[in-house]
Amino acid sequence: ISYLDIDSFNRVLLNLLNKKYKNMFINIGSNQVISLINLAKIVAKIFNDKTIIRVPNKIKKKTFYVPNTNKLKKLFKNFKPLSIENICKKIKFNLIKN
Repeated sequence: ISYLDIDSFNRVLLNLLNKKYKNMFINIGSNQVISLINLAKIVAKIFNDKTIIRVPNKIKKKTFYVPNTNKLKKLFKNFKPLSIENICKKIKFNLIKN
């Protein structure tokens, strides 16, 4: 899977409302790939969860899609989405704070 934190998405979306991007097709996303298993492990580690992560024996055909973000990076040179680790840390911080 690919992921993108909502803050990065919102920044890009607000910039795209500019008229100079009218009628352009731009993939919004992250080209950082992570499997669901690794995502579960990262979340468990950051939240100090001892959950056992199990994978079913029968896994259906895998799909793989990561958006081509070359145009996005070319248009917005400072576009740097948060890593999944930083997203999880931010969520944990906000949960503790509230």
